[in-house]
Amino acid sequence: MPITISIVLGLGIFGNHFLVLLSSNLGAPTHTSWSILYALLFATGIGASFVFTSVVRSPSIYHILVGGTISGICDLGLFYSSHVAIHGVESVYVNPTVATAATIFSIVVISIALLQFQWVKNYAGSNLRLIKVVVAMAVALGILSIHFIFNTAFVDASVGIISVTQNELSPFRAIVAITITLAIICLMLTVFMFVLLYEKHGKKLLNLHLFRSTSNDLESPQDNLQDNLQDSLQDSLQDSLTKLPNRRAFDSHLESAQKRCKRSGRSFALAYIDLDHFKPINDDYGHHIGDAVLNITAARLNTAMRGCDFVARIGGDEFVAILEEVDTEEDVRPIAKRIVDSIKESYFIDHLNIEISCSVGVAMFPKDGDSDLEKLMVCADAAMYKAKDQGKNQYKFYDAEIESANDMLISMQSDLCL
Repeated sequence: MPITISIVLGLGIFGNHFLVLLSSNLGAPTHTSWSILYALLFATGIGASFVFTSVVRSPSIYHILVGGTISGICDLGLFYSSHVAIHGVESVYVNPTVATAATIFSIVVISIALLQFQWVKNYAGSNLRLIKVVVAMAVALGILSIHFIFNTAFVDASVGIISVTQNELSPFRAIVAITITLAIICLMLTVFMFVLLYEKHGKKLLNLHLFRSTSNDLESPQDNLQDNLQDSLQDSLQDSLTKLPNRRAFDSHLESAQKRCKRSGRSFALAYIDLDHFKPINDDYGHHIGDAVLNITAARLNTAMRGCDFVARIGGDEFVAILEEVDTEEDVRPIAKRIVDSIKESYFIDHLNIEISCSVGVAMFPKDGDSDLEKLMVCADAAMYKAKDQGKNQYKFYDAEIESANDMLISMQSDLCL
């Protein structure tokens, strides 16, 4: 299937590219050449690099750079083969400096585009359509810049079409093309940074105080006392090891989330996250390795969360997350999958390669617990144990089957107490 998709995508890239190139060279003497097939192969290579990056379960920056590099080199081959197919090899002059610069810019632009594509694919926040449109426009500008700079790298020297005068102007055209391409790359990066900040801060982004006074005024004793009180309060709400919010902070945030959602009529999800096979790590390698695993886990969970989410450590290898701005289980699935995928990646600590996973149980508010937040925690905990019972390394939503099992367990416990 990936090969078929690569071929189809390559045909689309080739068709679009060749039609644009023909329309911009109307009146030029077209040559029949095997270069058309070469151009098609290079276009298929571009398609294959996109597919390669897309099918990787958890693509890293390495996969992004490999895909971008393959695409950039194939771009060079595609443009050169297309010009040769239209004008003939004798009539095409290659400017080596501009061609090299164009290839480098193509690698950069396509790598940024692949990075944005992967980010949007895993995005689970609000305003998804708007963000997709903004990113699509940025990528389209990037593709336009690639065409613009590559076209300046090849000069048609056929009789009567491009004269020596235009050859003399080619350095100027190259400078203009490079300037425009750099501007578009900066625009793509700016757009990407904006959507990242928007996901992290949401509407608060517009209210951030970006310009603060940097004066070194002397602080009064009252200011020092207030700072000390704030530091003490922060310490009381923070886990000492991972620096994540602790159980006390989580309980407060959970109550606030309940009030917000009751007022707005929206939902939120409570995810109970427990590491699989964590105890043997402490037993086999020592608690210092276990602590390192917990610190890395906290960092990965923070990365997997959106700006509107909240993650805390409530003890041992147990973490909880409150996922707001979700309406259905389908909104939660990409986040839960991202959590599971982030934890199952290898942990490299002190030359050790540690493999662990996590089980995640998810309960939805208000469906699984309206006024009783303790019940919501119990539901998420029960769903987490269901994920462990069914093989670990996965997430489960609280459902009727789990509820029935819970009712039976409570009934058995009541009978034993009688």
